[in-house]
Amino acid sequence: MKQKTFILLLFLLFTLFSANGQIGRRMTTFNPAVNGFMFVNTFEVEPINNIRMSGFCGGMTYAVLDYFNAHKHTPTQNFRPANGTPLYDYIWGRQRSSVLDNLDKWTELTINPFGWRSDEFFNWGLQVTGGGRLQELKSEIDAGRPVPLGLFKPGNGGFGPHHQVLAIGYDGGRYRGDLGAYKEELKIYVCDPNHPGETKILRPDPVNHIYYYEGGHDNTNEQWQTYFVNKNYHFSNPPVVANPSSADAALIHEIQLEIRTGNDDLRGGSDNVSVTLNFKSKPSQSYPNINHGARWIDNYTETVPITLTTPVAESELRSITFTTSFGGGSGGDNWNMDMVRVLYGGRELLSKAGSPLFRFTGDAKMYAINFPVTLTTTPSGSIVVGPDNKVHELLLEVGTGGDDLRGGNDNVNVTVNFKNGTSQTVNNINKSNNWGNNSVKYVTISLARFVPLDQLKNIVLKTTFGGGIGGDNWNMQYLRVTAKGGGINQEIYFDQRNPLVRFDGNNNPFTATFSY
Repeated sequence: MKQKTFILLLFLLFTLFSANGQIGRRMTTFNPAVNGFMFVNTFEVEPINNIRMSGFCGGMTYAVLDYFNAHKHTPTQNFRPANGTPLYDYIWGRQRSSVLDNLDKWTELTINPFGWRSDEFFNWGLQVTGGGRLQELKSEIDAGRPVPLGLFKPGNGGFGPHHQVLAIGYDGGRYRGDLGAYKEELKIYVCDPNHPGETKILRPDPVNHIYYYEGGHDNTNEQWQTYFVNKNYHFSNPPVVANPSSADAALIHEIQLEIRTGNDDLRGGSDNVSVTLNFKSKPSQSYPNINHGARWIDNYTETVPITLTTPVAESELRSITFTTSFGGGSGGDNWNMDMVRVLYGGRELLSKAGSPLFRFTGDAKMYAINFPVTLTTTPSGSIVVGPDNKVHELLLEVGTGGDDLRGGNDNVNVTVNFKNGTSQTVNNINKSNNWGNNSVKYVTISLARFVPLDQLKNIVLKTTFGGGIGGDNWNMQYLRVTAKGGGINQEIYFDQRNPLVRFDGNNNPFTATFSY
């Protein structure tokens, strides 16, 4: 009898709550930490050469909803899939679908001469009656269905950058959905491909007529004028993707190759790259066409998983060889490879970088890198193979801003200073090459002698620019320095400004002091 009374009381409270007109709170079972992708939406693609598009937010949103609706596990990889892989091709296809499905809605929101409809657009997201967006959202969530949202960016002629996310719940607080009081209490819970594993909370700001993420009100990159509910989504069966192996196994079953292309792309088609892993006592293992015939665009990083034909112990790794299939002559391809990292279970086994690290041509088709081997002398005087806990090299990541480094006779030198008063200078780290506006370059400085991390003091960058009207200027936007080798892989300097430093004909040096 008591149980029946309690149930009746709950029913009366719910009826009273509904009669009061408040929206309430509902959540679907979608959990971004379980059902979302674990890699960030940093995709870039060139549908037409030299016209680059950034972000597959719609494709990633559709894809995670596909996996959820198919009751399949979302791939757990934490690296962005490379062009030409099944997961990449699938997400790219879903990206195109997400845009085409809603061209009418995107177009409608761009028709806003002089901003006359801005208030109307904002209010659409708050209406729970009369076909309002909140009414549509509530209908889907109440039925237990996560639903894609289009987030419309105000200003900039309606060209965005707009965004797409997956709504997974809502909480109206005291708001009734009638454009009255307490509008600011509305919360829409979303899975955002730009924030993997997180549940973001979209909230309205009735004063400024924008929607923003809770805790990031001042972030103008994540403010939107309104949203619409994508009711044109249609299910597509997603591919089954093998999850990366862990680093806990005694043998290496899979590695990830992180490869950055510099100023000259890998064409694909018939011009591809293959990889061979060479071991100390085991037969080599070769993997042809790791780019799957796809183009790798310039100034972009691709990550390729490679499952070893035969698992090996880490101590067996000797070298990795890259071989291209380029033809020579005027029609042959060239490719600048700026950086290579070999990862196993998220742990770095090898890292080399330069700008370029190697330029593949019709004549230069092969490049090999040895896996690092360190020798340590024990107190008894014996020599063993293993990390010596010393820094072997410094990796510089240099971002150029709105004024390039010319190259030619206008270059940059670097001096590494140690705490014992000694130094090492490397001249012309750009190899007389131009570092273009808004580009990222990598430089590896091999230390003449290996030192403990705490013996590094700073580096000094100094240019060779001439003064006067014909002299060069260069805006260095940011600088990152990572100490590597001997079991050490630690960032010891990072700073970013607009610009961090402007080099000119006065040749004033810039000093980056390390911290550990």
